[in-house]
Amino acid sequence: MRPEELRAMIAVIGLVPSYNTPSLDPAMKNVQQIASFLSQFWFFLFFLAVAAIALVIYFRSRSQILFESWVNMYDSKDTDTGRSIGDLLLFKIGFIKNVHERSTGSLGTWNIYRDVPAFRQNLDENVTLQASAELGKYGTILSTLSMLLFRFLPMVLRPARLRGSIHKHGTRLQLLATLEYSSSSHWKGFHNSLWEVVRTQSSEETLPEAVEELAFRIYLDLTREELFKSWQSFQAYTRGLASYLSYVDLERKPDYEAAKLGYEEARALEPQNPAIAYSLGVLEYYRWNVDANKEAINHFRAALAASQPRLRAYAHSALANALLQQYHRYNDRDPRLLEDAIYYAQKAVAIDGTLDMTHRALGFACHQLSEYQAPSDDPVLKAKSEDNRELAIRHYLEAAKLNNKNFAALNNLANLYLEWARRDKDHGRSIKNLHNAIRECERTLAINPHYHFTYDNLGNAYLELKMYDKAADAYRNAVRYKPDYPEGMNDLAALHLEPQYGGRDVRGALRRHQEALALVATGAGQSRKLCATFGQRSRSVRAEELAAALDVDLRKLLVANHCTCVAVEAAAAKG
Repeated sequence: MRPEELRAMIAVIGLVPSYNTPSLDPAMKNVQQIASFLSQFWFFLFFLAVAAIALVIYFRSRSQILFESWVNMYDSKDTDTGRSIGDLLLFKIGFIKNVHERSTGSLGTWNIYRDVPAFRQNLDENVTLQASAELGKYGTILSTLSMLLFRFLPMVLRPARLRGSIHKHGTRLQLLATLEYSSSSHWKGFHNSLWEVVRTQSSEETLPEAVEELAFRIYLDLTREELFKSWQSFQAYTRGLASYLSYVDLERKPDYEAAKLGYEEARALEPQNPAIAYSLGVLEYYRWNVDANKEAINHFRAALAASQPRLRAYAHSALANALLQQYHRYNDRDPRLLEDAIYYAQKAVAIDGTLDMTHRALGFACHQLSEYQAPSDDPVLKAKSEDNRELAIRHYLEAAKLNNKNFAALNNLANLYLEWARRDKDHGRSIKNLHNAIRECERTLAINPHYHFTYDNLGNAYLELKMYDKAADAYRNAVRYKPDYPEGMNDLAALHLEPQYGGRDVRGALRRHQEALALVATGAGQSRKLCATFGQRSRSVRAEELAAALDVDLRKLLVANHCTCVAVEAAAAKG
């Protein structure tokens, strides 16, 4: 290395002055300038960082609630009761908060219930429930550190303090709770809120009930929730919501019944409450039968007048979905259902176009309207069908863009490509759309690998491509994840009629078809739809072979389950 190069390198790292050095790279000059600035002003920058952290801690502390043990005014020697009251109040409020947060957290990525989200109430994002030093059972390491700071620096870090007293005179119990919290209008100002619960006939057994009333009243006031006018209604609603979350996870009938009971009790206290009506609609919508869907439609209609824009948007999109289910899945081919669905879906987008649910609902409505118009020979209607199909694709993609976990929108998009391919006379375009459907199914399953509707769509796409083994695997997965899914059971049955399928089994196909019909015993329209699908596939089977596969018992079961397809006609011919 030459001497002048060595001197330049040493000058860069600051060991000697940079005399007689060649010009430095601009990037290196910038590094030198930054290093020089930091070396001169490091103390000032350190002070700014400390001040910023202090301000964050200060303002966070003003919005936190410090739970303290209560004072026992009727027996000063009994300190355990005061500690227990404070502990129980913290637990009750934490439980309420957890239930309403789970109603959006749990009803998320991994189940179908995200399709129509449950409504919730929640504490303000800036308010957190914080255990005190005495009640430190629920705190994290961060909570513990915060409590220590609150204790050592009470004048600097002043969280909201929730304290109370217990008064008892004979059987009369009085609980007084006080919350001291910072003023939002003045940085030095503090306000006080007071709650009182009185029980004239009290005992040790009824004390938790009084604390629970206090918890619900405090929670409602903290959230400034205007939907619920009484804590009793909100309490019943929260019980119903907790049971609904269990029903979502486990699909147990007792949880469904408990959820409905809680919601109905809440509605009896507040008949015009839109949040209760909406939640009842959600509960019934996902029972997946025609009678429950009709109930859901009525509940969603009752929630349309909600004053909160987001809830109103939810109600409109949910009503559109329920009307479309009535038309499409339950085979009630009344065009007025489509007209109403389009109207409510458009209203939902107009109310809140930032919600993925509203775009998914409008996409579904345009999708079904396109399918309704497509068979027409009228060129005007055919052109409208193509326009509505493009609108449907656009809104499905917008829903997925707004929420990349909205697997229901992607599944519907897959179904749109599948139906388009089945109807399209252009063979090349049909094959392309079948592969588009498979692609969207795979995107859906990457988000939710248990979504039975998508496995059914995937099986139908493979069936159209004559990939029978893959179709069979997809149908089996649909029934595996939803054993009482009639369409999946029926499609698996129809596959076993295919002459080229290696697992062809006519008698087994008839048995599965009967089981599918048994799942929709009360839905005449849905039964006709299942028979139309099965009957179309059974045309490839000779009537004598169908008749031979039917014994007397199976024939009776098919007739009892309102089978109207050619399988029964073959049985009648045999008879």
